[in-house]
This record gives sequence, C-alpha cells and structure tokens, in this order.
Amino acid sequence: MKKIQEHLGLVFLIIIAIFAVAIGGYFTLRKGVFIGDDFYYKVRADKFVHNTVNYVERTKDDTFLLVADGKKQNVSYTMKGDQVTFSFADDTINGTWTGDQLLAADGSPVGWDEMQIIAGNEKPVISDETYSNALGHILYGNLESISFWGFTVLGVLIYVLGIVQIYYPDKVYFFLRRWQFQNAELSDEGRTVTVIGGMIICIIGIGVMSGLILYLIK
Repeated sequence: MKKIQEHLGLVFLIIIAIFAVAIGGYFTLRKGVFIGDDFYYKVRADKFVHNTVNYVERTKDDTFLLVADGKKQNVSYTMKGDQVTFSFADDTINGTWTGDQLLAADGSPVGWDEMQIIAGNEKPVISDETYSNALGHILYGNLESISFWGFTVLGVLIYVLGIVQIYYPDKVYFFLRRWQFQNAELSDEGRTVTVIGGMIICIIGIGVMSGLILYLIK
C-alpha cells in the first residue's frame, strides 16, 4: 500500500511539473517585444498584444496602429536597408537599426537621454523613442522572449532535486559524508525536516519552470 501511495505521489509530482513547464513555455518563451517594462506577445504576423487595451498592429504596409490604454495613434514608417524613419503625430524619429536598437545620426541610441518623473502609482507614458525601438524589433524580425529555454531546464533540475530529497531523505542528507558515520541514519524528526526541505526545493523549481519567479523579481 505504501509503495502504491509513493508511486501515485510521484505521478502527481510529474503532472505538476508538466503543467509548470507548459505554463512557463506559454508565458515566458513565446516571442514578442518589450515596450517599456511591458511585454507584447506576437499573436499573429502583424499584431503584438499586451492586453486588450495595449497592443501594436500593422494595419498597412507602411503604417502601425499603436494602442496605449485604449488611446490610438497611427505611425507611418519608411525603411531602406538598415535606415528607418517613424512618423508620429508630433514627431519624426529616424536612425540606423543595429539589430537590437535604433541609433541616431550621431551614433547615440535613440531615447538614451529621455527621463520621466513618475508620481505615486502613475503609469509612465511610453515615449515615441521607446515605441520606435520596439517597432524596429518588429520590422526587422528581432523578436525577444521574457525568458529562455535554459531557465526552464534549470527549473526542472531544481524540481528533480527536490523530488529526490523527498523520496530519499537519508541518501540526500548523507550524500558524500556517509563515510564519516558508522551507522548513518536520520531520526524521524530529521527525516521530516529533510522532506520538508525537498518540498521547498520543489516549490522553487515550480516557480522557475513556470516563470513565476520572473514576475516576482520584476
């Protein structure tokens, strides 16, 4: 009976890991672009969405529709090689695309000198320079993701370590130091504490696999 319970518990832990990896892949490995501190997921070739009131969509061959908190504006652009110009309602920004950012004529990154003073919980306004860099990523196909697959693998390894500690507390506790003891064996209390430690490690692994830890440290 005990063996059956252990096997069922292991199956349950594996199912949790599968869900965590799936969630992490969906939310942190999908391609998109950062606009300010927010990530806009690519939902189709011409549309990137953060939420229902914040998204970017290419409506024509030379025009983007930018929606920020429900407010819309159209931005036209022209590009020739790595030279690109974005025309906003009150400003025109042009520069050279380097692969990860837009450089001004003097070689400085576009928007490097912008500064905003935010009061309280006020949400920062996305500048034309910030939009220009994000649109450059879209136009030239230099998309990003919140995380990378190595982070997921790290989470799986941490999770497996936690499972091993839960199922084999004595072996884990005395790993590489059993030779120091003649009759090495944990007390019931020591075994319980080691198992609890394994559970904590599993929780950390789930946080890493699912990408939750990225949102907590953001």
